[in-house]
Amino acid sequence: MANVVGAEVDDQGINPDAVESAIKKAQKQGKRVKMLYVTPDYQNPTATVLPEDRRAELIKMCAENEILIVEDCTYSELYFDDPVPPSMYAMAGGQGVLKLGTFSKVIATGLRAGWVQAPKDYIDAMGRVRFDMGTSPLLIHMLDAYIGSGKLEPHIKKVRAVYAKKNETLATSLLENCGPQVKFNKPTGGFFLWFETPNAATEDVLRESAKEGLLYTAGKEFYLDKSTDKTHGRMAFSNASLDQLEAIGQRLGRALQRVKKSK
Repeated sequence: MANVVGAEVDDQGINPDAVESAIKKAQKQGKRVKMLYVTPDYQNPTATVLPEDRRAELIKMCAENEILIVEDCTYSELYFDDPVPPSMYAMAGGQGVLKLGTFSKVIATGLRAGWVQAPKDYIDAMGRVRFDMGTSPLLIHMLDAYIGSGKLEPHIKKVRAVYAKKNETLATSLLENCGPQVKFNKPTGGFFLWFETPNAATEDVLRESAKEGLLYTAGKEFYLDKSTDKTHGRMAFSNASLDQLEAIGQRLGRALQRVKKSK
């Protein structure tokens, strides 16, 4: 059974100092850290992007401690303006890094088909222990034909434009209707917005938001220790319409007002 340890994420993504601290703590306990899982681009739930210097620091740290990096690039193609920094896989020359991706975020959520980029010996090892959870051969052939047709890249460009507009609409609605009651960094890609209600507990705001028909995920759900966070939430804007996103600020604002009055 794996022992999973969380590492702090700030407004620049996973913190290398926190990773180093976790490694040293494990070593003092006579344990060995075997893998670092990281989503460097538009991390779920914070939508942060890991800067290139942090990527390099983590690559060096993991190489020195013989730790495999599993780089989840699920959201990397969903940038709104500038592309993300080079992947950790590319920076490491493919050594010590497995790069994962999926078609479910750029084509259709229900596809559940992904890919791995790694040196041949890694791929061969994974192939020997592969357990097929019911992947459809027809789906794989359809994806192959779609990619081969040259239609994937134009489609991803359209997806970026759609999400960029939704992101702008949601952020504007929150700023105009909630003001200082809500704090957030505007995402530059992906489809999540991580926000804080500094003067109101998430559970209280969630309860009142539900009365407005507004549902989102409490920040605590993204922590190993669910008591860690009490004031954050994550909104996903991928499926909502522009009209719905425009109304979110008003709905959340009314919920916050009721929470404030109840104190």
